[in-house]
Formats: sequence, structure tokens, C-alpha cells
Amino acid sequence: KLKPDIVLIIGDRAELFTIAIPAVILNIPILHLYGGDISEGSYDNLFRYSLSFLSSFHLVSNEKSRKNLLKIGIDPNNIFNFGLIALNKINYFKKVNVSDYLKKLKLSSKKKNIIVIFHPETIKKTNTKIQIKCILNSLKKINDNIIFIYPCSDPGYKIIVNEIKKFLKIKKNSVLLKNIQSNLFYNLFKYSDLIMGNSSAGILESKFFQTPSLNIGNRQDGRLYENNTIHSTFNTKEILKKINYALNNKKFISRTKNSKSIYFKKSSLVKTSELIKKIINKKIVPKPFKLG
Repeated sequence: KLKPDIVLIIGDRAELFTIAIPAVILNIPILHLYGGDISEGSYDNLFRYSLSFLSSFHLVSNEKSRKNLLKIGIDPNNIFNFGLIALNKINYFKKVNVSDYLKKLKLSSKKKNIIVIFHPETIKKTNTKIQIKCILNSLKKINDNIIFIYPCSDPGYKIIVNEIKKFLKIKKNSVLLKNIQSNLFYNLFKYSDLIMGNSSAGILESKFFQTPSLNIGNRQDGRLYENNTIHSTFNTKEILKKINYALNNKKFISRTKNSKSIYFKKSSLVKTSELIKKIINKKIVPKPFKLG
């Protein structure tokens, strides 16, 4: 019954094909956000590029991603680099009293805060249980607040959740959050001292919040990293060393705080709105992609 003038799809999840394919069949233009990004350690990479081929227009988060789309034959006139447009909205997020929220979680407001988001690696055959245990074993030696965020529903996520729940029983000052409102998440992010794991949030949004990021493993391989991100393999001693570095190295922390995010572009929401209007009014028409 709906007859949309345009369809917007964001990201790389498989569920988006249930929207994209009918739109193609019905000749409804698709505006795809964040094609051209790379995350070699998950199926999302395959889905993202498949969605780009189905789409009419493309909003990319950075210049490298724009060039990636050009390499696969997307016409340059169909690509618009407005940065990570969500950062414009985040820029106006409502401030909350994080100390009060930490008290509700029974966490100390006097300790540093570490956000941990870890998803399964899905491309290569990996032992998810060993991977999450490496991370948790390193965190056993950390005396700061540890705030776990639920992983995505990729195969193996239940293993991660179960191991975290075991960890919570023996480790004080740690919690697991399943459903968290975006505004509250942004506040936690802003006032945290480190985000670690393998979430894209640690790559895309962390610099904007001036939060140090520790990327672990291969899920986000190929992303455009900023100078607030350091990396580790699944080795307990190495992870612990990198955590202490991120929390205590003054030069690294200063570098994180004193430069701007390459993913942030001013007025990207306004530019996106104007683009959508032009597409709906057929003032711009997509050109077909060309291979070779």
C-alpha cells in the first residue's frame, strides 16, 4: 500500500535486502548510506557491497570509501561524501548526569570507565569462546568500571554473552547492558576513558567523542582508522598492555583529545535533506554503474 518516492538504507545488515530488492523491482530509487566502507572480518562487508550495487545513490562517510565505490564501477555523479551524518545529530545529544547513572548501575563514579563491545568474527573460522576469554582475562586485572554492551546477533553471540555473565559474577564494578537508549549511550561514550572490542563504534564515532579506542582482532580490518585507535591481537598480555597504555599514556590521550574526526562534516544533515528533495523531484537521475 505504501508508495515511497525514495528508500533509504543504512549500513550492511542482511535484513536490508528485504527492503532493497523490492525497491529495485518497483523502480524506486535507493539512497544507500556508508557503502564503500570495509570490514573484512565479517559478512557485513559482502552485504554492504551487494547493497551498493542495488542502490541508485550513495552517501559515503569518507574519501577512501568514495574511491572504493568508484573502483567497482559506481558512477561518480551518484556518490556524495557528506561524512558520517549521524555525528551531526550526536553533536546535539542531551546531556545527562553520568555520575547518577553510574550509581544506578552500582558503579563507582570515582573510577575510570571502560566500554566493551565485542561481536563474533564471521568470515574466518575462529574460536569465539577463546577470543572473548582472552579479553575477559585481561580485564580481570583492571580495577576500573567495565561496561559491557550486548553483541549483535551474528552466529556465536550467545557464547560471548554467556562468558560475560560468568565474568560479572566474579568481577565487581562491571555490568552488561542489553537495551540502551542512544542518548544514554552517547553520554557514556563521551565520558568514558576507553572503548574496546571490535565494534565499528570504536572506529567511526570514538574520535568524535575524543575517546581512546582499542580495536581487537580482525572484524574491522580495512576500516579507515584515526589516531585515537590502537590495535591488539587475541593475546591476554598484549590486550592488558594496550589497555594500560590507552588509559595512562599522556601523549596518546592528548593526541586523542586535540584533533578532529575525519568522519565529521558540518551541515551534512542539511545537505542530505537537500539531496533527498532533489531525488524525489527528479532533479538528479542516477547513472548506471559500469564495470571495467
